[in-house]
Amino acid sequence: MFLDRTLTSLVQGETLELPVRFAWQTEDGTRIDLASLAVRRHDVLLFDAPLAGTIEVALTPSDAPYAFAIRKQLQEDVVLAVETVSAADPPPVLESARLGIRLVPMRAAPPDAAPRTKVRDLLPQGTLPPAEVATLK
Repeated sequence: MFLDRTLTSLVQGETLELPVRFAWQTEDGTRIDLASLAVRRHDVLLFDAPLAGTIEVALTPSDAPYAFAIRKQLQEDVVLAVETVSAADPPPVLESARLGIRLVPMRAAPPDAAPRTKVRDLLPQGTLPPAEVATLK
């Protein structure tokens, strides 16, 4: 759905909808065997991420509502249902008392302090005309 919408927006010159990234980790950062986080949209399974310490999903606001369920073996517990998603809202704690699993939100990693590689830095000197080099700056 996301790729189709993105390609259509690009072709039509419309503004792209960026997905909102959510990240959780198990409370102690360890893996929980035979357990996962399931994300559904209108009862359609979108993600089923194993609880291997860190779980990341990206959701588009226009596809809401979403339901989040913690699964362990054959049991499932819906822990959150949301009508909208926003990058301004921090991800909530997801907890299943019945299954004894708690997922806490992770903060986004800080931007890499290392300078970014530029295309012009990868090309041998003198391979582009000066006018093209100016556009790469």
